[in-house]
Amino acid sequence: MTNRPDPLVYLEDILQSLRMIRSYIATSSEKAFLDDPQLQDAVIRRLLVIGEASARMPEAYKLAHPDIPWHKMSGMRNRLVHGYAEVDMSLVWDTVQNDLPPLETSLGGLLGGTDVT
Repeated sequence: MTNRPDPLVYLEDILQSLRMIRSYIATSSEKAFLDDPQLQDAVIRRLLVIGEASARMPEAYKLAHPDIPWHKMSGMRNRLVHGYAEVDMSLVWDTVQNDLPPLETSLGGLLGGTDVT
């Protein structure tokens, strides 16, 4: 019997990171974010978890849910890790503000339905 990764574990990791990012920036403006390296580090750490969990998601699950931007999530992780010296914090802020809320809604729907096909 092969020990296959459980998609729910990765979904929970991603959703937990999305919620943590939301709580980190709840009272921040873009300027406050750009002026706070500690907050930037916290957000980036959670983006790395999101990207790594999406990269580890079983391929069959990704194919069953093509509306989720799996490749973009893992791509963001790769850009943050490999291009660490050139990270545009304004782009990170924009991503957090505009891309993560709908992602959280979509993934929450998957987890709520416990669809693990």
